[in-house]
Amino acid sequence: MSRSRRATRGVRFGAGITALAIAGACSGVALAGPPYTVHLVVKPVTTPIPGTFHVAASGLSSNRSRLRVFLNAAAPCAPTAAADAALAGDILVINPAGGVLHAYVKLKALTTVHGSTGPRGGGNHEACAYLSSVPPGAMLRATATAPYSIG
Repeated sequence: MSRSRRATRGVRFGAGITALAIAGACSGVALAGPPYTVHLVVKPVTTPIPGTFHVAASGLSSNRSRLRVFLNAAAPCAPTAAADAALAGDILVINPAGGVLHAYVKLKALTTVHGSTGPRGGGNHEACAYLSSVPPGAMLRATATAPYSIG
């Protein structure tokens, strides 16, 4: 093989690698993080009675997903939203009708209840967030928990 053919082959190979790198950089694929995330925050972490606290769920969803946030009275978070809904005393506080898509933030303000034993009454509690695919399949995509206390 002549020297000029080898040089041309090397240039073509380098150009091909460069083209692949540029195509990867310009594509809409985000390689930096997962396509489904949920973060949960309860502020303030300790709320007096009477008082108000805020629950915020935020994250990313690459396609339409169902977001559900529960406040648990006494038990820790269950592995799925359906299992959490079955726990006695837990309340659903965030459940957007249209679901969530792309970057999202959902907030809920709640007041404490004097003399209650539930998730808005005195004691240590946990907020639980579940991001899942929309029905008919309910594949769990992401979860988050946030402890809080009242009293």
